[in-house]
Amino acid sequence: MKKHLTLLAMALIGSAWGQTALPIDFESTPPAFTVFGNSTYSIVANPNAAGINTSATVLETVHGNETWAGLFFDVTNKLNFSTDTVIQIMVWAPATGTMRLKLEDKTNGSVFWEADQAITVASQWTQLTWNLSGVGTLYDRIVLFPGWGTTSGTYYVDNIQQGYGVPTPQVALPIDFELNPPTFTVFGNSTYSIIANPDANGLNTSATVLETVHGNETWAGMFVDLTNKLDFTNDTMIHVMVWAPTTGTMRLKLEDKANSSVFWEADQPVTVASQWTQVSWNLSGVGNLYDKVVLFPGWGVTSGTFYMDNIAQGNASGIGMGEEFANAVTVAPNPANDFVSIALNAEKGQFTVATLTGQTVASGVLTQGQNTVSTATLANGMYLVRVSSEAGSTVQKLMVRH
Repeated sequence: MKKHLTLLAMALIGSAWGQTALPIDFESTPPAFTVFGNSTYSIVANPNAAGINTSATVLETVHGNETWAGLFFDVTNKLNFSTDTVIQIMVWAPATGTMRLKLEDKTNGSVFWEADQAITVASQWTQLTWNLSGVGTLYDRIVLFPGWGTTSGTYYVDNIQQGYGVPTPQVALPIDFELNPPTFTVFGNSTYSIIANPDANGLNTSATVLETVHGNETWAGMFVDLTNKLDFTNDTMIHVMVWAPTTGTMRLKLEDKANSSVFWEADQPVTVASQWTQVSWNLSGVGNLYDKVVLFPGWGVTSGTFYMDNIAQGNASGIGMGEEFANAVTVAPNPANDFVSIALNAEKGQFTVATLTGQTVASGVLTQGQNTVSTATLANGMYLVRVSSEAGSTVQKLMVRH
């Protein structure tokens, strides 16, 4: 009996210890956190299971009344940054601000590394990334300050991981299928796959496209949900490249994904067969209502294989304002390290730098000539740079590599 009680006690202790290595996702038994600065924490159901984080369970921390309040946990083995050189954390904050990450040697608190990252969105999940290239193998304590510099607020934390993990799918326009595309939902018995461009000629010489085999319903198609609602204040067009087996009709429908009774839809003719063409819809005055894009590449037919590519928002000149303006904008160096230079051949303009999920991480005003934009605090990865002026707008890919 004594032996059985001892084994039971050891099992309970082991369960209480929980995870002691990264990643920590809070779906299984998490480690015990130690709070400071009068913070508190608990493990709760995800209060905003949307956007980039639909997991069931997360950490909730109520910030203490000290600007340096936070919490920490210890891992069993020292973190090794020789290969996986980043730490990523998902955070939900009540306001924009700053999150600090600190790594320590748990036996010697004077041996530490720390850095801040900006929280650029409020009341939605965002992923923060810290680059630890060259840091070595020194630390086995992870200290989190989710609301650095504030004295109150409720924050949520999830998916503390080392390395980039699975790439985050694109959930913002443009979608070109060369990166990690989002998951589409099909209906009307359609199917789809991402394949090599079967006709890399003419208007579309890109490497990878979406192939869809039309279902046996005249209304068959597919849809994708976006993280943020589309804003048609400036870029008033949606453009889609399509390859159809016959001439016909393509329908575009936009919906509020939370309320499908709020929608807009319109048809456009597909005037050429068996070659790439660009189909465009004008949404001037539509506003900022829709975050679901529904595509019917073969509206009114019951069969056929269609291809789609470069689903983008732009203006009447075509995707990214057409070649003339795109050639007037230079984004270099690419890949970028600490900065990128945007050369504008126009009197003035604006720019935004966004993640593939649509989160804006930098923005500002451009003047004619060279404009330097800092990328020093951005995580390694792919970004979308949108440049606009009175002449229109263009979107270019930017790789950041520190």
